[in-house]
Amino acid sequence: VLATMIVGWDSGFHFYLLLTVPVLAVSPIRPPRLRTLAVAAAGSGYIALDLFLRTTTPPHVLSPGTLKVLYYFNLLAALLILAGLAGRYHRIIQQTQGALHLMATTDPLTQLRNRQSLQAFIDEQHSRARRGHALSFIMCDVDHFKRVNDRGGHAAGDAALRAVGGSMAARVRVTDVVGRWGGEEFLVVLPDAEPADAAWVAERLRAGIASLPTHLGTELSRITVTAGVSTLGPGESASQAVARADAALYDGKRQGRNQVVIAAGPTHDDRVGFTVT
Repeated sequence: VLATMIVGWDSGFHFYLLLTVPVLAVSPIRPPRLRTLAVAAAGSGYIALDLFLRTTTPPHVLSPGTLKVLYYFNLLAALLILAGLAGRYHRIIQQTQGALHLMATTDPLTQLRNRQSLQAFIDEQHSRARRGHALSFIMCDVDHFKRVNDRGGHAAGDAALRAVGGSMAARVRVTDVVGRWGGEEFLVVLPDAEPADAAWVAERLRAGIASLPTHLGTELSRITVTAGVSTLGPGESASQAVARADAALYDGKRQGRNQVVIAAGPTHDDRVGFTVT
């Protein structure tokens, strides 16, 4: 403002005043009404200066050549600052979108994928499976989870779920995706995994979780899971394959828990047990 008043409007120093408008518009001023008033005040102040100074002779009159150099220097500088501001705001938007996406796709307790994110990944992999790629599923459920909650409270139950989730995430293949399906159930999606591969991963998960000691109050208790394994069959939907894995899991529950049960093909009602104790 002072530079514009001293050497005149044609020097271009007024361009910097315009930069206050976008800065104020995205500023954290609260309440929003106060921010709107600040933006309006900055815009009104610029217009008032324009009306007052554009036709006013400044105290220090510069040569036309000097004014021209100042004008284009200030114009270029203001554009560069504006570009920098735009880049910063773009990064802020990207970071915010990333944080929101993470919140929308992550289970807050285990930090694994949530059911919505798992379903999106399943749909994506199902499209690949139609082109001839194998696709398998492992459904895991924590054994006697109610007992864990009863003995140690919900804090112990939450700790157990976090321990199970962390153990599973550390033992799946790089291409596999593990998430919390709901409650104490976890689902692993295994792209390009034949039944034998999926069974091997499931047993690796079961054994790893069984080796985790978890403190429940003053009592040391072992956590175990039962797992059901299925592989997408010809003409079968992904939801049907997941349902078969879930049914195989409950077969394992009835057979004594802490085991892996491989579901038979989609055209059979019987299931073959794959049990390791």
